[in-house]
Amino acid sequence: MELFETITELKTTNSDANRKLEENPPATRDEVNALQQKLDDLKNRSRRNNLRFVGFPEGCEGTDTLAFICDAVPRLLNIDFQDGLEIDRAHRSFARQKPDGQPPRVIIARFLRFRDREQIVEAAQKLGKLSWDGHNIMIFPDCSKLVTDRRATFNPCRRLLHEKEFKFSLLFPAVLVLKLTEGRREFTDPKKGVMSEKTGQDWLCWVSNRHLA
Repeated sequence: MELFETITELKTTNSDANRKLEENPPATRDEVNALQQKLDDLKNRSRRNNLRFVGFPEGCEGTDTLAFICDAVPRLLNIDFQDGLEIDRAHRSFARQKPDGQPPRVIIARFLRFRDREQIVEAAQKLGKLSWDGHNIMIFPDCSKLVTDRRATFNPCRRLLHEKEFKFSLLFPAVLVLKLTEGRREFTDPKKGVMSEKTGQDWLCWVSNRHLA
């Protein structure tokens, strides 16, 4: 009798569990991906006014990173900000400091005005190579890891374009743009750009034959 009651109870419990599962099914893979995309979009929106500065040696900012960036950026890019350069916050990345001789940690700055951030990006693109006290400085958007990984897939293309001194831009989130005589050309898939040395050369021949504007 007890065994029968136990089996009946287990069947009832299993039936209740199945009913609850039908009423509240687990998220599908597509739903999870959609939520991840929304979360990633929110992350990037929150970083919209941020920039990452690579190359400033450790300790050059002293005890006030914000004041250092406010002073260094206008001189680095030769920019006269109409309303002055205002920064909400600035700090080194929270990664552990590397030993001497290793690349320094990046400095992340959040600018109060988006137009100042854009002015810095445009000036850096026009100047090309940036130098501060003998150190090469590079400026990048502060993107989420997902977007950063997508942009990194274009690194082979970018290296070849730099070697050939072609002007290009990498737009958000990951769009490689070339200005050709017949118009603007965009690449959203790095596989159509460079995936090997051979295809890279073929791709550069395609670009060279169309002459950059």
